[in-house]
Amino acid sequence: MKLTTFLHKFPSNRSCMLHFAHLRLKLGIKCPKCGCTTHYFSDGKFPKFQCKECGHQQSVKANTIMHKSKLSYRTWYIAFHLITSTNNSFSAAELQRQLGLKYYRPIWQCMHKIRVALGIAEDKRILSGDVEIDEAYYSTQIRRFELPERNKHGRKRSQKTPYMFTKTKVVVMAESKPLPKAKKGYQLKRVCGNLKMVVVPNIKRETLNQVVDGRVDFNSTVWSDGTGSHKDFPLIFKEYIGNVIPKEELCNILPYVHICIGNSKAMIRNIHHCIKSEYLQMYLNEFVWKFNHRKVKNIFDCIAGDMCQIKNNLMLNKARKVAA
Repeated sequence: MKLTTFLHKFPSNRSCMLHFAHLRLKLGIKCPKCGCTTHYFSDGKFPKFQCKECGHQQSVKANTIMHKSKLSYRTWYIAFHLITSTNNSFSAAELQRQLGLKYYRPIWQCMHKIRVALGIAEDKRILSGDVEIDEAYYSTQIRRFELPERNKHGRKRSQKTPYMFTKTKVVVMAESKPLPKAKKGYQLKRVCGNLKMVVVPNIKRETLNQVVDGRVDFNSTVWSDGTGSHKDFPLIFKEYIGNVIPKEELCNILPYVHICIGNSKAMIRNIHHCIKSEYLQMYLNEFVWKFNHRKVKNIFDCIAGDMCQIKNNLMLNKARKVAA
């Protein structure tokens, strides 16, 4: 959606509220008391939904991403628009500056709630067909108290700064379908489908088996670089093709995994020079959701619909657990 279209469609807070209420009625509202899915909408001084069976009332924001939020509907809608209107992301400080708001923390919580909710929405997706799987390392910051007191050489770690740089491990899974007829001047002979990126504590065999379980269909054909952590993949999947890949052949055998890794790193660098490791999954959730919805025409209604169906009233400590 273009900026001029957004301003024309949502000129006020009331227009955003009515649009959000219409989406909730369209997608269905479940009564928390009796479980009824039929509701009436009362558009008065305090807009609310009323259950047809038991008469229970709830606000338009109740049981959604905006649950108990003091931010206006238009502030949330502006955040939705900025996320869906550009390929790059933006920081909460930039959104606070553009809106002219006084406090930073509510905007910060708003952005992270959206990113966690996008990850919850993408958890339902299962990759199938030909799937590329590889591991990547992202430069992040980590608190020193989360590390052992001594390093691998037995020397005591310095405690001068509370943070240090580290490499966070991420498992990247991308659908890669062969093209029936390659276009003229088009180097890649495959086309990318959906994508998944999961932060993991290590790349051991047991960890990777848990990551692919429920995220990749067992009838898929998996392509990888044949590392020792993938030893169980021939037993898990219908077909497994894993060989040591020369550096010059990476773009032909595992093209889209490395393209997505490079693009996601560029998106994160556009927001911060280096993010903390506990927030990496949230930013990857945003990148994956955008990538998987890149061909959707009405992407704004898509993100607003996802926010209607997910209740995510999480503070910082709970958001970390969901993102992990």
